[in-house]
Amino acid sequence: GALYKDPALEDKIREAAAELGRPIDVKIRRAGSFLVVYSLVAVSPDMTVGRLHVLRTKAIKTISKLHPLIVHVDIKFVPRRKEYKRPIKSRHA
Repeated sequence: GALYKDPALEDKIREAAAELGRPIDVKIRRAGSFLVVYSLVAVSPDMTVGRLHVLRTKAIKTISKLHPLIVHVDIKFVPRRKEYKRPIKSRHA
């Protein structure tokens, strides 16, 4: 479906997804007269699957209540990159 542009709703979704980790991307698409939300969230690589499941379920319920036309919420996780104290040396040096 076509993208649905509503900056205020996108901001609310980002706030709800921030409970899980760092929201990378939020897209809202139309499915007929309804809305489908896709979100990509970076999480700690140390987070357990059980903890992710609990937080994801809570976030889906919260996001679904933000707008009466939201019928589906899809949240995908990617591991957040760890920060390195020193730069990684190139192999081609």
